Amino acid sequence: MIQKFVTMIFKDVENENETKKVSVILRLNATVMFLYFLCLLIMFLIAGESKPLLMMIPCLCAYALAFYTTYLNETKFAVFCSALVSIIWIFVFIRNFGWDCGIQHFIFVLLVLGFAISYSRLTLKFAMSGVACACRLVLYAYTKSHEPLYVLDGEISVVYQVVNTVFVFASMSGIMAVFTKDSMEMEKKLVQYNEKLHKLASLDPLTGLLNRRSMREFLDKRIKLYHDGHMESMAIAIGDIDFFKKINDTYGHEC
Repeated sequence: MIQKFVTMIFKDVENENETKKVSVILRLNATVMFLYFLCLLIMFLIAGESKPLLMMIPCLCAYALAFYTTYLNETKFAVFCSALVSIIWIFVFIRNFGWDCGIQHFIFVLLVLGFAISYSRLTLKFAMSGVACACRLVLYAYTKSHEPLYVLDGEISVVYQVVNTVFVFASMSGIMAVFTKDSMEMEKKLVQYNEKLHKLASLDPLTGLLNRRSMREFLDKRIKLYHDGHMESMAIAIGDIDFFKKINDTYGHEC
C-alpha cells in the first residue's frame, strides 16, 4: 500500500506544459500537511478540545483537493490552493493559539515551497522572501498586543510545539529532497552528455585515437610546456605499416 502511494506521488504528468518536479513537490507538501492536520485532529480529540476541530476539517479538505488537482493538469490551481490555504490557516491559527505554539514556522515552509516550484526571476523570489519576513513580523507584533482565543494546557502546548517542529522539518526536507534530486539528475545528465560530445569531437571513431584536431591541440600544449621549461625533453614518433593496402583490400577498410 505504501509503495502504491509513493508511486502515486511520483507519477509523471500527462500535460507537456507541466513539470513533474512541481507536481511531485505539491503532492508531497499536500500529503505532509494533510497528515499534520490529521494529527492535530486526533490530538485535540484526545485532549477533549472541541472548538479547534472545526478549523481542521476545511484544511484537510483543501490539501486533499490540492493533491487531487495535480492529476488533472491543474498545477497552477494546486499552487494557488496550497498557498492560499497555508496563508489563511497560519494567520487563523496564530490568532487562536498565539505565538508560542510555533505555527509561524510554517511560513518558512511556504517560502521554500515558493522557491522550489517557481521559475520566476531571482528578484521576484527575493521579493517573496521579503513578504514572508514582513508577514512574520506582523504576526509577532499582533500576538504581542492580542491574547490568543484558546489557551492550551501546558502538556497540550508542548505536544503541539513538538508536532509543529516535526512537520515543519518534514515538509521542508521533502521539498528540498525532491528539488535537489531533480537538479542533481539534470546536472549528472549534462556532465555525461558533455563527456560524450567531447569524445565524439576528439577521437577517431574507427581507432579510438585522437583525431587530427585533438592531436594538434595536444602537441601544441606539449610544445608550450617544453618551451616554458616544464619538460626536459620531447620526442615525436611516427609509425608506418608496410603493405597496409593489402590488409584493407582483403579485410575491408573498417578493420
